[in-house]
Amino acid sequence: HHGNGTEECVRNLVPHQVSATLDTPMGEATFKQWSYKPWRDEGDAENVLFVSTHAAGDVKEDMNARYASGSAYTGMFYPGTGCDSSGGVLNIPLGPRFGSREFRVAFEETVLPRLDDFKPELIIISAGFDAHKQDAMNYGLVQLGEEDYFWVTDRLRAVAQKHGKGRVVSLLEGGYRVNGGAASALSRSVVAHVRALVKSAPKEYKREGALEA
Repeated sequence: HHGNGTEECVRNLVPHQVSATLDTPMGEATFKQWSYKPWRDEGDAENVLFVSTHAAGDVKEDMNARYASGSAYTGMFYPGTGCDSSGGVLNIPLGPRFGSREFRVAFEETVLPRLDDFKPELIIISAGFDAHKQDAMNYGLVQLGEEDYFWVTDRLRAVAQKHGKGRVVSLLEGGYRVNGGAASALSRSVVAHVRALVKSAPKEYKREGALEA
């Protein structure tokens, strides 16, 4: 899942300049400073891989995107960034509209092979469930279901089983359709995710053949 703050934590493992431009009574002023916040030491950047699949792109009128109120939405799908990949950051923008098939293809053909090459000793999941088809936060553009969350969790566990003795940490990140209590989209998604986490360990990850989008 994409989070600007999470991505920035990873980018800060490498010294880089950040800048901000402000309007002042004396005119426009640009301030620059170096940013570098290692977790342990200078080797952190080589030991961390950040991966994000997320919606991104211009939302057009013919997509029939809607706010929770029902009014039409057009504009840039959040986060508006996160399209570039470099070093230890792998961003996979799936467009403003996508569903189960596109999501699974992205993981099976891009994310999981990259993780397999990286050989993670620990996988931390930022578990966001606002991509569920019943969550109004995605304007009705994203069509994932709880079965997708079960599937991707199980596939990530397979990588962890191969390289990290099964070590996985999951942190709840998002999910806003709480109407219905235990039957809400968020509740069903969390249950599917936890079921995949606590079931018997999957077989070690093996690369699958190419999938059709």
